[in-house]
Amino acid sequence: MTCAGAIIKGLPEDNFEAAAAEQKASLERLGISPIALVPTHKNLHLPTMAEIAKETNAEILYGHGNLHAQFVENIEVGTLQVPDLLAQLQEQPGTLVVAAAGRTDIVLSLLLATQSK
Repeated sequence: MTCAGAIIKGLPEDNFEAAAAEQKASLERLGISPIALVPTHKNLHLPTMAEIAKETNAEILYGHGNLHAQFVENIEVGTLQVPDLLAQLQEQPGTLVVAAAGRTDIVLSLLLATQSK
């Protein structure tokens, strides 16, 4: 069996150059071509809104253009009162809010808050 090459991910960002050189040398000693050496980055592990929308067959009503750039770091079920939810979202950017269809207060408040940025 032959190996075309290897992709190594998760190298430390703070010492990337040295870690990449060490990994590259180790692979080459084994006769394996390093295809890519990738530093650790939190966004590599986070889903985007586009991925979540696709997997849930969501109908996008607003913000089509930047779904691929919006990374979901947290999920909040919309059970809080609107002022409390808005305060929590300010402390935790990147939060996906899942709200019941009957919580139009949450949906409208979030749309208005997004427009006011």
